[in-house]
Amino acid sequence: MDSPTNFRHLLEIDLLNAENDAAAEQGCAAALAAEPPAAAVLVAADRLGAARMALPKSKGVTIAAVLNPDGAEPVSAVADTATALAFGADGIVLVLADAAGFDSDAAAQSRHMLATVAELCRSGQKRLTVMVKQYQTEEQLLHVAQTAWAAGCDFVSFALPEDGSAPFAALKEHLPAEGAGVKIWGLADDAAAEKCVAAWTEVFGSEQLDAQHLRLIVPADWLAAAQA
Repeated sequence: MDSPTNFRHLLEIDLLNAENDAAAEQGCAAALAAEPPAAAVLVAADRLGAARMALPKSKGVTIAAVLNPDGAEPVSAVADTATALAFGADGIVLVLADAAGFDSDAAAQSRHMLATVAELCRSGQKRLTVMVKQYQTEEQLLHVAQTAWAAGCDFVSFALPEDGSAPFAALKEHLPAEGAGVKIWGLADDAAAEKCVAAWTEVFGSEQLDAQHLRLIVPADWLAAAQA
């Protein structure tokens, strides 16, 4: 499969399914060997040590620890963040099950937790991503994005709707001028990635087509297929 080079620098490689340290190390090596190298790898907290061994900080590919990957209530998010940062994570991806939770009566507690995690990351000069696994409306997604960015999060991550439409125009109105971006997950192949990048560029222009503003989260086997 031929893969265009205009979005390779935006890739984050999802290694959550790595069954053991050796598999995590292999995925890290593939991310580093890509041309150009991937921007980051995403790993489970218990694979941080293996990933750090495979990707010393000098290599330039960063490591994000994914917390609360099943989207359950992140009751230990603050403690888990502190532990992951202590074990060498360059960033944190905090998974939330449903955007609707930020509209509930418990939303104040979620916002407080988010602000605390964001402060932990900022104090260590690490990046925080809030990943939304599900949202029913564009308004729900915008609410989570505004809340996350206001709390100091660096990225908001979500999948595009099944119809392939991208809510980038709506997000642009709320995206902070500096230090914030979007990560898209759930892309099936390079054609979907190309469509996503085209939609982003139409709204934000090519000057913001960089890893500071947009990243694409893809599985390790997608990367292997794209380089075949």
